[in-house]
Amino acid sequence: FINKYTEGQSAKYWKESMMSFDIPGLGEMRTGSEYVITSEYIEEKDKFFILQLTISDLIETSLWGDDMKPVDQLKPIQNIPCRMYINSEGELDHIATEHFHLEEIFHHHYMGASSFGKNYLYPFGKDAVNLSVGDSWTRVLDSVIIYISVDSPESFMSVNETYTLKKVKTKKGNNIAYISSISVTKCDINMIMGKEFLEGSSSGTWYTKFRYDIDSGEIVYDKSSADMDMDYKMFDKTFKTTQSFSHTYKKLK
Repeated sequence: FINKYTEGQSAKYWKESMMSFDIPGLGEMRTGSEYVITSEYIEEKDKFFILQLTISDLIETSLWGDDMKPVDQLKPIQNIPCRMYINSEGELDHIATEHFHLEEIFHHHYMGASSFGKNYLYPFGKDAVNLSVGDSWTRVLDSVIIYISVDSPESFMSVNETYTLKKVKTKKGNNIAYISSISVTKCDINMIMGKEFLEGSSSGTWYTKFRYDIDSGEIVYDKSSADMDMDYKMFDKTFKTTQSFSHTYKKLK
């Protein structure tokens, strides 16, 4: 499975992400966002594949106990294009924008937890070749830098993923591969929650279902969820809790 790009190619995708956990004495803490991504392939230049991404139709939410708080972490970059420079391994090398004061927000967003391990050429790793229905393969990532939120410092995540090709179906003339993955994950967490700093560690398993359009060469749908056991320090106290995640991504018509 190798993603395909043609000059002038453009498409829109809808993305929704949610994270929640309990804070003793405060209740449930939940943050989430949803938005539309417009992706345009610009060109291949100086050994980089250049994509231009723009987010729009943004909704952000944050709940602390019974208190719904306004959130505008991504608002400064809404409707502003950002160019992604992808190297020959399919990894994001660097970004560029005409709005230099927004570079850090763009950088933290596109290297955030919901984009962890994203490969723009080999979405399921380089071993995803010459496969038959029922085949499984693995991908291992170790100590990859991520940002839990755009205003948080670096965190580090490691994962051991097992993919399985479940079936291939023809839908509206295109061959769609149905792929599932189980990802055993560990994370060293550093994040800003409101005005508070939280640090700790978490471990657990992500479960994801993908639909990959073999003919157009792209993921057209993925949905994932995870429950992570987390030990963290906040308010000068140490807590244990379960951190829940959900994520949905789909191509729009």
